[in-house]
Amino acid sequence: MKLEFDEISPFSKQKTVLVEAHEQSNVESRICLASGYTTRDNWTMGSDIVQHHELHITELMRDTKYEDEELGTIWYLSTMSTQAAMLYPAGSANRWAWEVAPVEYLIGDDRKKYPIPGKVDEYYTSRLATEKAQNFETKDFKSAMDHFYKLVQEHYEESDD
Repeated sequence: MKLEFDEISPFSKQKTVLVEAHEQSNVESRICLASGYTTRDNWTMGSDIVQHHELHITELMRDTKYEDEELGTIWYLSTMSTQAAMLYPAGSANRWAWEVAPVEYLIGDDRKKYPIPGKVDEYYTSRLATEKAQNFETKDFKSAMDHFYKLVQEHYEESDD
């Protein structure tokens, strides 16, 4: 699949950024497919939205953020999550990599190994199998994303059977 890139990346200094506007809010989001960094129009430096966002992301994502003076926004390492897999950065600011882990669905007695905290006799129906995660170098976001989409495609092909 050939992508039409929209903008020059502050990371790769090449046209590797896709821009997409959310239909309802019209907020634009950007992702650099060379680096894996992402930003949104409303992630402006010093904003309440950014402060709230940083409460819900990892220390690694906070430590590796990039302040884009030109756009006035903050870029963070991306995460992607579906019913089939999750792509995420893992490690510390000095040494990290991309990981892609499959989602495993739990059935029968396997579910009892994963109780929902604070809920009696309730159990998760799926889990992220981080022990099966595949690692990709920091500068190889494209391969991580390709593997992520391969797992997603396999999941949906299995669902069709």
